[in-house]
Amino acid sequence: MKKIFASVLLSIVFCGQLHALDCFGTEPFWGAKVSDSSVELNMMDNKISTFPILKTLAAAGMTSKFLKVYSDNRGPVATVISQKCNDGMSDIVHPKEVVIYTPTAVLYGCCR
Repeated sequence: MKKIFASVLLSIVFCGQLHALDCFGTEPFWGAKVSDSSVELNMMDNKISTFPILKTLAAAGMTSKFLKVYSDNRGPVATVISQKCNDGMSDIVHPKEVVIYTPTAVLYGCCR
């Protein structure tokens, strides 16, 4: 049983994202769910924008877990970078940074 659990855990860690990342930012405050199928952005005015993801790419020469770009038919929607991120409002260090590209803004924040 331990071998099966370890095998499943390794598959999750090395083969891809099973669930959406919870991302957020400040100035302006916003939240997002980033997954391989969509980016759902909430700008805190209760307007939720959903961007369907058609393609994901990793940076050339890097492991697929370090930098991942999520794109729709117009181009990049989000870039997630696996490096420590501070939200600027607390002492909490989050494991990932995110840049979200919208038609009217570029947003920077953290993910967990």
